Amino acid sequence: MIAASISHSPISYAELEATLNISQDRLSNALAELQKLFLFPKPRIVETEQRYDINPNTKRLVNLVEEASDEYRRIDLDYRAVVGKLPSVGNSKIMPLIRQVQVNLLRQNFVEAERLLKEGLERYPNDTELISHLGWVYRKWDPFRVTDARECFHRVWQFNGANEETYKHWVKLEIDAEEWSEAIKVADRGLQKVRKNRNLLYLKGFSQVQLGRDLLRRVQYERSEKTLKDSLVTLKSGLESPDVELIRERPVKSEIHRTLVEAAELLQDTKILRSYLAEWEKAFPDDVYRIKTTKRLHVKFRALALA
Repeated sequence: MIAASISHSPISYAELEATLNISQDRLSNALAELQKLFLFPKPRIVETEQRYDINPNTKRLVNLVEEASDEYRRIDLDYRAVVGKLPSVGNSKIMPLIRQVQVNLLRQNFVEAERLLKEGLERYPNDTELISHLGWVYRKWDPFRVTDARECFHRVWQFNGANEETYKHWVKLEIDAEEWSEAIKVADRGLQKVRKNRNLLYLKGFSQVQLGRDLLRRVQYERSEKTLKDSLVTLKSGLESPDVELIRERPVKSEIHRTLVEAAELLQDTKILRSYLAEWEKAFPDDVYRIKTTKRLHVKFRALALA
């Protein structure tokens, strides 16, 4: 129910299977039981594909009740990973093609997904949405085709593409490669196109913290301190960014709080660390990771425990 409620559009069987990471038998049995209780609909055809469309009221209730739970957060992150939070498609003519690409990726049929997109680009040359999706396919490929993915995302930027998801995938590609400086640069490119975007601000701040950590290990203290302090500014901007989708953005907000605390810990500044821990607690009082982190830091920094 959570997986189907997180998805804004009707969800496919393949997406449910990949998100929940369970066998087809278990999923089929679970769906059958939910359908007996009239909690889950029968599938209907959406753009030539069978999809499950949850009642809006049921979906709203599930999100409101479960959004603070660890299970909700895990499933939300897994769902994003499965669908790659595909960029929105403005060109309705390519929507069926994109759906086919998505299904093939869920089945790990990377060659077919690539073929479909290349055929699409022959019909719609330099379409930034198709190029972006091709980069997404290369990023999901097993093994990753990092160079090809990077070239696709770079082309989208050269063609002035302004879709948030393109830059998110590009930044995450650089993060996976631990290219922290490049990740920061890519995030800045995205923020020039999509200003004050919370996701890109978080990814930039996260990359700044990792770069600061690396500089600290290399005993480059001044550069590390500056980078970490810059990350605080970036991450605070992410928290101040206006909400677009309140429920969907809660996990990102939680990660921003976590990363602010991580940066303050690396700076060994107990004053701001105390402040960020208090803000994290106010926003997410039941966050299990927050509780564990607070206990650990009180042991590490006696000044926090004495406050």
